[in-house]
Amino acid sequence: MRLVVYSNYSLISPHFSLSPYSYVPKPYLTYTDSMTFKQRLYNTLYSHVEDLHYGLVTKKAQRELYNEHFPNAKKSFDEMYHSSAIIFMNTNNVASTPRPSMPNMIEIGGIHVQPAQELPQDLMDYM
Repeated sequence: MRLVVYSNYSLISPHFSLSPYSYVPKPYLTYTDSMTFKQRLYNTLYSHVEDLHYGLVTKKAQRELYNEHFPNAKKSFDEMYHSSAIIFMNTNNVASTPRPSMPNMIEIGGIHVQPAQELPQDLMDYM
């Protein structure tokens, strides 16, 4: 059994992340890929805090959920986590800054978007 991870770049753990903090801004910050030294420093510090939070809080909660829902699993959470076969990313390279990724990281940003519906007549009249 292989684990398939669905995430966006901000939630990828350091195990999967290939984005150097020095030039790939975190999505929650308003920086572009042309950061000043101060912005790069803040981006790096923010990233380390986020990684620490992931390791101490989020991953622990994921491990507990895994153990609760798969009590008889042949592999532990950590074994499954480190043997991920593919990662679906909730990003799109058109809407984000350029960043490196591995071949098993597939961008599927916008997959949740519904087809457009026709505008009501009052808005059509306004336009």
